[in-house]
Amino acid sequence: MSATTTRDDKADAALALLCERWPKCFFMFQGRRLPLKIGIHKDIPDGLIEPKILRLTFRLYVNNPGYLNAMRLGVARIDLNGEPAGTVDENDAKSAQARLNGIRKFKKDRKQRRHEEAAKFATPSPAPAPSPARRDSRRDSLSGLREAARKRRGVA
Repeated sequence: MSATTTRDDKADAALALLCERWPKCFFMFQGRRLPLKIGIHKDIPDGLIEPKILRLTFRLYVNNPGYLNAMRLGVARIDLNGEPAGTVDENDAKSAQARLNGIRKFKKDRKQRRHEEAAKFATPSPAPAPSPARRDSRRDSLSGLREAARKRRGVA
């Protein structure tokens, strides 16, 4: 198991603990995430979660597309008890929208690169077989064959 996986697992466990302890504030389901009070990390009791893991957890939480979508101008920010604690200002809303656009562009570019890589290594499809030359339709009949034979012999 790599160090990154372990770190992410710890962040997931920390988020699960936050969701369990403050269910009106933290949500595992990304679509339910709401803007958090500025400085909410200071309200979490010391020793509950290792500071390094708590920072990582918040970084992952607030950079999530679901959270960034919720960061709209004038939307209420919430404290640990789910009570309003300020609103999202214009600067924060613009910043969130810019990050969200960056995430979308990154995903679109990555998808395009993968598509190009797949196309580069894909075997080319075989060219369609050329159609057989059409024969003269007059020669297809018995009378057409007899006429062609006469012409060859010079008996027209």
